[in-house]
Amino acid sequence: MGKQDILYKIIQITLKKPTHEEWRISKNLMPYPISMGFYPSVGDLYGQIADYRVALTDGRGIHSREYKFIYGFHWDNKDPSLDPLGHLIEDAPHWLIILVLGGITIGALCWEAYSSRQKIR
Repeated sequence: MGKQDILYKIIQITLKKPTHEEWRISKNLMPYPISMGFYPSVGDLYGQIADYRVALTDGRGIHSREYKFIYGFHWDNKDPSLDPLGHLIEDAPHWLIILVLGGITIGALCWEAYSSRQKIR
């Protein structure tokens, strides 16, 4: 079985699961994800060594997590390489909330610093 056949099988198995539901396979049973077309990525920390993704033609994405002896796979509604904001909204809303709250906090701190400078003058 060639690498593209293995990738196709991984996509088939992964898409049969609900969104974000991870399934796992031994690293001995498959090639390195990058050799099959996955790109290096990041993701929430679940004890993985690395993260990889492959974008699908319909905009969804397959996310792989590399652990010591296994790879985990799940699918996301939006692949971040194709739709970063959509990925944050649909697949990682907790990060969107953190970014918004962080932006508000930084904005408030900057406004406070600016306002206090104006009062000194």
